Amino acid sequence: MRDRLAALYRAYSCRSGITPNQSAVLAEAACVLGSRGIPGHAVSATIEALEAAFENQSRSPAIPPRPIFSGFILEFSRP
Repeated sequence: MRDRLAALYRAYSCRSGITPNQSAVLAEAACVLGSRGIPGHAVSATIEALEAAFENQSRSPAIPPRPIFSGFILEFSRP
């Protein structure tokens, strides 16, 4: 079951245009994969959550790419 979760995680984490909900489910999956002693029902619930989050991608807004900031923030420079 963990092998299936790992395969889904690898496949879904490489996609572009990931929504905030999908990002949260991927983070949860990474946590489950990185932990030992997680019960089987939790692993299968994570698999179901991953599949559900990535099944209908067209209705959710994607996380827009962030511009690279290379300037000085004046707000943080005040004494």
